[in-house]
Amino acid sequence: MTDDVSTPPIGIVGLKRAATRHQQQLTASPVATLPGGSPTATSSDSCLVAVADDPTLWSDGEERGLTRLSPTSRLAALERLIDGDKSLAILCGHRQVAGIKRDIALARSMLGARITIVPLPLGPLGQFAMARIAQQALRSLDRPPALIISHLPELANSLVDIGLVGAVSSLDIPGIRLRHQLASYLPGSRIFAAQLTPVPTVRRIRANSPQPDSEFPAPNFGPLGRRLLHAGARAIPAGLEELWRVSGLVTQVTSKLPLADYWHDDQAGELVLLPDNPEQWVEDRVSPVVSEPCRWCGEPKPADVTDCVFCGHTPR
Repeated sequence: MTDDVSTPPIGIVGLKRAATRHQQQLTASPVATLPGGSPTATSSDSCLVAVADDPTLWSDGEERGLTRLSPTSRLAALERLIDGDKSLAILCGHRQVAGIKRDIALARSMLGARITIVPLPLGPLGQFAMARIAQQALRSLDRPPALIISHLPELANSLVDIGLVGAVSSLDIPGIRLRHQLASYLPGSRIFAAQLTPVPTVRRIRANSPQPDSEFPAPNFGPLGRRLLHAGARAIPAGLEELWRVSGLVTQVTSKLPLADYWHDDQAGELVLLPDNPEQWVEDRVSPVVSEPCRWCGEPKPADVTDCVFCGHTPR
């Protein structure tokens, strides 16, 4: 006769994991510091940056984003991605936060996981680009993950993110005027450039060429060149690459991004203008200054942030 060893409930697993980590932090030696007082960066493999609407990441075979899963499936997907003791940053749009916030809090408590939600003012391609910029920066820069993750909203607002749509009547974007609404309902084909960042606005693109530079401002990335990403069915407006002085070829992104759902247009396209050297750009903009590590999960915290980015712990 053999004894059956049952698997402990998931909540117990999470509590044991969190308690062990907490005890290790209490007994560990002080955090090593780099010149200038910044702590040594944690391993890049310890943090994963994921997009909530990535249709190939969260479910096996179903190709549904995190927001379209059931609460039980969401918890299982989160447990699979943290893979032991890995921290996780989930990028999403501002309108998606409410739908997954409760499940993230549940995963933090039941799994003892370090998970954070980062709402960004970007479309699907913009979130895709920001996730890859963040992951590259985590691998190559001597910055703790919490520092880079906490700067993502600021970095996202420096990119140019434009949706190419045939109508704007279903969009909720500042800058939509009555003339845009009327043009959306008139017969015939047309293209609107719905810009989310750096300044939300809407412009109509004429058939011959885009508007002058003042109508399509490009950010100043300093000595860094500009790279253009494109996804979706609608082509890049003629002349826009020359106006933006894009260095190199345009990168065509073929991932199954939910452009149609986000832009309310089956033929939607999206453009994202970003620096040609994202790692250097992030390094120049992310301050290395940190405070003491979190007393619960041990993640180094940015000096101007009170709550822990990943576990939400607030020191008393």
